Amino acid sequence: MRQERKDAEEENRMSNSNGVRNGTEKNPYTSSPYTKIGERIGQLRKQAGLKQEELGRAVGVTTQAVSRWECGGAPDIELLPAIADTLHVSVDELFGRTPVAQTDIKELFDRTLYSYPKKDRMKAACDLMWNIQKAVLRCEDSNIDSVAVSNILDAATQKNQRKTTQSQDVQSQNNEHDEHNEHKKKAYSTTEDSDASISTSGLYIETDSGYMSYGFNNLDYIFLLSQPENGFESVIKDADSLRRLFFLLVKPYCLEVVAALYAKKPNENVTGRLLAKELNAPEPEVIAVLDELCKYHLIRNLEITDTNGKMHIYSYENSAEWVAFLTFASMLMYTENEARLAVNMRKQSAFSAPIGSKNPFASWNERKDDNERINLYQSGNE
Repeated sequence: MRQERKDAEEENRMSNSNGVRNGTEKNPYTSSPYTKIGERIGQLRKQAGLKQEELGRAVGVTTQAVSRWECGGAPDIELLPAIADTLHVSVDELFGRTPVAQTDIKELFDRTLYSYPKKDRMKAACDLMWNIQKAVLRCEDSNIDSVAVSNILDAATQKNQRKTTQSQDVQSQNNEHDEHNEHKKKAYSTTEDSDASISTSGLYIETDSGYMSYGFNNLDYIFLLSQPENGFESVIKDADSLRRLFFLLVKPYCLEVVAALYAKKPNENVTGRLLAKELNAPEPEVIAVLDELCKYHLIRNLEITDTNGKMHIYSYENSAEWVAFLTFASMLMYTENEARLAVNMRKQSAFSAPIGSKNPFASWNERKDDNERINLYQSGNE
């Protein structure tokens, strides 16, 4: 029995050393836990099509250091995340541990979020989405140095150490073979210059499949907008209705009415008279604004009857989009001294036709409702 165990151990040792067992190449994602990490790095490096020199340059070590790892040595533990990012694997996979199956990802998200207190779950979700967004960035363009991007962004998100930034190029992993060298991506790296006036406030990714944006420092948010099959103009169908909405928002008391409604508890109904009193505003003007807001489904209107006759009560519509609309509008105006890492990989335009155009191939100069649009601007009415 002892001899059989020794034979089995020797066979396992030999298969780990040469990566082959019974004539079949080992799967690096399900390799034995006894595989040395240096050997695993060598296997994964070859799979990624990288030379030792290229891997060393990406993680900041010499070619000789990489060679020593693969010949039985081991890298410094602090280099493991950078090595894993460069090889597009997890740190667990560097040790030969089987990665989580894609079918288990949803369950893993559930368990992770459930482990946080309720009050912290939204922030935890933002943190998870932050890592998803960086993964999207790596998958969309392999020429981007994911290690540099991750280090830059992770440093910038540390709010207690808000670092100022200056623009620099994120170099390609493989400059000599980079076919897109003329389109090097711009990023922001940390600097200790106390006179610098720009602070990194987020990451913005633009691709043909949609838009992603992540904000930090002043406001934590995740924004993801998938590209519609027929373009954004197919969703934003009526440009004139948008203009009417914008005209409504600039009317006296409109924004104040919206804010007053959202100050109420969920499902709390109020009358126009009460809102007018709270805002110290004329009741007819407040009610007129309320009725117009109802037309755009921004608030809810319910008619009830009591001993005094019929009356209308109002409450806000449960609309994350409405709150986000006002928040983003404010952010557009107040972004002084802040900059985002912007990576634009779109090859197609966001709008292939005028907003509201029924013909997707319409010329921008062939709008038939120009006179109506001009009249609308001049009158400010519906």
